[in-house]
Amino acid sequence: DFLKSIHTLVSTGGQILLSSLDLSCTKDPADLALQAAARQAGRYLGEVRWRFEYKGQKGPLLSWLHVDPATLASHTREAAWNTEILIQEDDGNYLARLTKNE
Repeated sequence: DFLKSIHTLVSTGGQILLSSLDLSCTKDPADLALQAAARQAGRYLGEVRWRFEYKGQKGPLLSWLHVDPATLASHTREAAWNTEILIQEDDGNYLARLTKNE
């Protein structure tokens, strides 16, 4: 829905640059355990929840979405965008360019 809605805001040939993270690139046991729990709960691997805390004060629970490159490309194709991965690091961080189809 998001990709379809922003389609009206970008001119044909326009672009969106975004960075994201492929969480499956980790080898950290704690991260792997969280990923297994997410799969068991039926959630997408990149759907994470954060709560920031500073000097004992806790903020609200926030939802965050890290989209792996293959999932991004699949969804952007359906919403009339082209996807180009510009940079991809070994740790899963990447930079992508979405260009609007006509």
